[in-house]
Amino acid sequence: MSSFHSVSHESSFTESAWGASASTGGATPDLQKVMPEFRESYRAAHGGGAGPGGIQPPPQRYGVEKIFPPGGDDRQQVLDPNRPPFHSICELEFLTHHGETRFGTGWFISPKLILTVGHNVYRLQERNWIQRMIVRTYGAGSVVLAQQTATRFRCNNVYLNTGDRTADFAAVILSSSWSVPISPFEVAAYGDSQLQGLTANIVGFPVDKPRGTMWGHADKIQPGAGGLLYRIDTYGGHSGSPIYEYFSGSGGAGDRFVGVGIHQGHVSTSNFGVRITQNVLALINQWRSEAG
Repeated sequence: MSSFHSVSHESSFTESAWGASASTGGATPDLQKVMPEFRESYRAAHGGGAGPGGIQPPPQRYGVEKIFPPGGDDRQQVLDPNRPPFHSICELEFLTHHGETRFGTGWFISPKLILTVGHNVYRLQERNWIQRMIVRTYGAGSVVLAQQTATRFRCNNVYLNTGDRTADFAAVILSSSWSVPISPFEVAAYGDSQLQGLTANIVGFPVDKPRGTMWGHADKIQPGAGGLLYRIDTYGGHSGSPIYEYFSGSGGAGDRFVGVGIHQGHVSTSNFGVRITQNVLALINQWRSEAG
């Protein structure tokens, strides 16, 4: 794909308007790459046996996030969200141009820059930007640790002009640094060989669970259809969640979390994520410089 160009939007919204993994070849996940919170469900789901068969090529149209058989919903709740990387994953509550309140997920890559999907900031159905967004991070018991209203959004020309799901990525620029400690994700453009069979984690705020609770799952991913394919369980509201590789340090010290994609939705027999390629990363780095 050719290089992307940034498209900016600064909302003039006022307060009064707001209102009152694919398992391939029978391989099992590398548990060292699975966040400890999610390992119980993976052991149960894989049980030393072969996983689901290979992912089929997706159709042109795509839908909402998906839960996969045979194990059913393998997502697990994050009970201690006030630590890395969970305290850097945020709920996005946004108001569409038509006045509808929707929810998604984002993740910090700097104190003022949040990555998410394009459809969380620009609604293709309405051909318009959202009006406003409230960004929140939560602690245990769904307690709001911090929140900020955002009105500065960045997307790219390919998604706005064509709706191409492989270009469905965007950013939110905050007016000030986040008010509580966070540990921003690293971001990297992995090659095909690095992504093939990589055990990755996806964590976000699905709308089928109690408000303010964070849920995640992990499994193997593979490059395909211009993005990333996997049978990691997700649901509406997970859109924009990080697809990340976990590197375990010693006793939690030195842990690293590297974002390689952004969860977007599902295609046929798999879920789909926007792959962070060199071209995508170049635009992300431009936004990071702009955010300061």
